[in-house]
Amino acid sequence: MAKSQQNSSAKTAQYYFIANPADATSVALQDKMIAAYGQTPADKAPIHCAIGGDGSLLYALRDAFNKTVIGQCSTKSNSVGFWMNHVDPNRTDLDALVAKAHKYTLKPLRVKIMHDDGSSALRYAFTDAALMSNNGQASLAHVQDLDVAENNWRVMGNGITFATPLGSTAKSYTEGGSAIDLTIPAFVMAGSGVCSPLNFKSFIHPADASLFVAINTSRAKRDQRIDIDGVTYVPPKGRSIEGFALTTETDAAKHATLLLDRPARSAFRKLTIDM
Repeated sequence: MAKSQQNSSAKTAQYYFIANPADATSVALQDKMIAAYGQTPADKAPIHCAIGGDGSLLYALRDAFNKTVIGQCSTKSNSVGFWMNHVDPNRTDLDALVAKAHKYTLKPLRVKIMHDDGSSALRYAFTDAALMSNNGQASLAHVQDLDVAENNWRVMGNGITFATPLGSTAKSYTEGGSAIDLTIPAFVMAGSGVCSPLNFKSFIHPADASLFVAINTSRAKRDQRIDIDGVTYVPPKGRSIEGFALTTETDAAKHATLLLDRPARSAFRKLTIDM
């Protein structure tokens, strides 16, 4: 990139760059991008650029409400990024990539966690919310669809995952569940376990479904935890978790826009072919 072009881009900096610090190739690309486009503070940049793999993209999404997020994975990097834009580190025109990219609105799962004293905590999951057993052994949970009275799932297993379309291509897939195209308004429940009224590997709920997962870590046979986008939720001291309710967030202020240099369906088809 010519020096004059770099200076012009830097004057109109719109980007905040983050990179996987464990990947030297991604850090090198981050340095190039900052030199070319400048580094706008995270709270002021309209576009957050994550460099590395899907983990870097998830990190950028966690605090990116109302932001536009674009992922870059260097073709010379060892990182694997399903939702990243794979770019040549020596020939990257980020402005052109953004201008031509396909835009996808990502709506997180709204996860309301209830404690035994009646208090609650609110979290948002862009990829998944999971009930897991700390020791890997089977544990019991009840999943109730609040809109369908007779649909009460009694699940015995080592974990239940509720994944958004963005998260379904990784987390759900590894648990034998379905992968959902980004454009489909739904989320998937997946896990390895025995379920009443039927055995299941995955079940797709419409985006407006309201579910309640009943647990109690103080009385549970096995120690359990809740992971939100891979981060374990720790309740306040002296409180235990009674359960959590989740549905797709409808608040217009709680969303992010993902930019892809290819249609999401082409990436989805490749994933399903590889299956």
